[in-house]
Amino acid sequence: MSWVLYRILVIAWILALIFIIYIQHPLFWASPKWKRLELIKKSKHFVNGQFKNLSKTPLMTYSKISPRWNSWLNLIKKAKEWVRPPRIPSIKTDLFSLDRTIDCLVWFGHSSYFMQLWGKRFLIDPTLVTGSPVPFINKPFPCADVYKTPDIPAIDYLIITHDHYDHLDYFTVKALRNRIWKVICWLWVGAHFERWGFIQKDIIEMDWEDQFVDNWITITSLPARHFSWRLFSPNNTLWSSFMVEWDKKCIYIAWDWWYDTFYRDIWKKWKIDFAILENGQYSKNWRYIHTLPEQLPQTIKELWAKYVIPAHNSKYALSTHLWNEPLEILSKEAKENWFNLLTPKIWELLDFNAKKYSFTNRWEDVKDSDYLFMNFVKKW
Repeated sequence: MSWVLYRILVIAWILALIFIIYIQHPLFWASPKWKRLELIKKSKHFVNGQFKNLSKTPLMTYSKISPRWNSWLNLIKKAKEWVRPPRIPSIKTDLFSLDRTIDCLVWFGHSSYFMQLWGKRFLIDPTLVTGSPVPFINKPFPCADVYKTPDIPAIDYLIITHDHYDHLDYFTVKALRNRIWKVICWLWVGAHFERWGFIQKDIIEMDWEDQFVDNWITITSLPARHFSWRLFSPNNTLWSSFMVEWDKKCIYIAWDWWYDTFYRDIWKKWKIDFAILENGQYSKNWRYIHTLPEQLPQTIKELWAKYVIPAHNSKYALSTHLWNEPLEILSKEAKENWFNLLTPKIWELLDFNAKKYSFTNRWEDVKDSDYLFMNFVKKW
């Protein structure tokens, strides 16, 4: 055996060993046991060891024109200045001094939100440390991560819609562990939290159509069309959209999903005041698991929400489209289709009881000169 081949084999063996050791880290996986496992087996959506969507849902739709390898190459090649902006406009809201009587929403970028209703504080899909299992991959845009875990006050309910890394960040959860009272998540996801140090009585796991009530606040779990895949096994944890009702108001949260006919059923049951919907990180190769811009107006029409808030954008480049493309398209659609679009900046407060809203088109605050300055700094 030549020395070159020997060295290659040694390096490959070392890398394989490092990989095997690394994936033992608790951020990657957890297995359900006892009562949790029984709940999963009883779910009508858990079939042959996997959770299923209500409609047939191909995970990927690569074609001869765009095969799998070509799609990943495009993502690498297009990860340039216009995919990643030089900065993201933000406004700092001090959550510690926030009046507990205000019903409000504060966006952290992507799909992370702080929500306060009837004095209760909710934190939804926070990724304040990283949105990836590997820290140097999937970095947030400049100024999109100016807030860290120390900026978060005590939380009554942490809500996790599904366990993809850009929605369930192990490092954020561990940093906030002593400030979280209860966790609301979906089937199997609770196993992650129990492995991370939460006790079982503080974890509320739901199936689709389940409800959770805390005094005057009701959370209803609703279907979503997506998938889950944290390590090797796809769809072994459940994903979900949900409705929050309080004070005769309704907010529907559904990001990272694709269109399905159940939106019509949702409209029949609820009069929605605010709908937070996916608008970003899409690709035609993922058209059955992520919402394309041309599909979103149909969803909005069927939900009949009073206000629409776009999510899943402005923090990470997880696809090849321009960072501001989804916002520009949706803004145009809002004018043409006469729906009310709310676009607060990162950490800008949205008061649910306001009589009028006047948010700016935040993506227009990033000028061509910002890109030129960024390129100048890179060269030097």
